[in-house]
Amino acid sequence: MAKKVLLIDDCPEQLEIMQLFLGVLTNVEVVTASSIAEAKQILHEFSFSLIISDYTLEERTADDLYAYLQSKQHQIPLLLVCGHSIQS
Repeated sequence: MAKKVLLIDDCPEQLEIMQLFLGVLTNVEVVTASSIAEAKQILHEFSFSLIISDYTLEERTADDLYAYLQSKQHQIPLLLVCGHSIQS
């Protein structure tokens, strides 16, 4: 059975690139979500080996996702990515 990864990003282009990259270069099944709300629904239906999420999503941040995972006692590794540069 292939490992399953949940990708979360509100940018369709970024989501597609990450999905193609993981699908071609690894032996994992990739499931995508474009919001925290959609990810929560998917997490009720499937088990995952890893979650990869954009940190800043349109309606929330990955902090909200992390808090949700903790409240449900999910032990899924969470990898955060950020596509925005930090201006100083």
